[in-house]
Amino acid sequence: REKIEERLKAQAEAEDREVLREVHREKIEELKRDYYYRKNRREKWEEHRKAHPGKVMDYRSWDLFEEDPDEDLWTGDTRPQVQDQAAFDAMAKDVEERSARRAAKREAAEAERLRGNAALKAGQFGEALARYSEAIEHDKSDKTLYTNRALAHLRVGNYL
Repeated sequence: REKIEERLKAQAEAEDREVLREVHREKIEELKRDYYYRKNRREKWEEHRKAHPGKVMDYRSWDLFEEDPDEDLWTGDTRPQVQDQAAFDAMAKDVEERSARRAAKREAAEAERLRGNAALKAGQFGEALARYSEAIEHDKSDKTLYTNRALAHLRVGNYL
């Protein structure tokens, strides 16, 4: 009778473990992935250390670091004093103006791109090509404009 009770108890424990495994399967898989990721990183680090044995981190040299004496100029609400405040203000104004012009050009390029998209959907491939080219004139850094213009060239039949 005791053997039967022990066997039933062992079966119940095994079933409980299996249910817990099913319930926590995602967490277990996540922990396994994390473990193998860290293990791989550790192995790569050990390989690197073997390949570069002479390079040792010397943290004692950090004690020789001097703090920046001008750091207090940049903390808080006070503006730092510069030797030529007028030149600094002119430079700041120039930066703001350039940023505003750049934003306006991006908006114009976006408007032209939308017109080109509408023309492309309407089947007016020549018009779309002109709109995308105009948008590129406004913003040369937007890669989507170049790909849209390339599509318009393909639709027109301008194969290079």
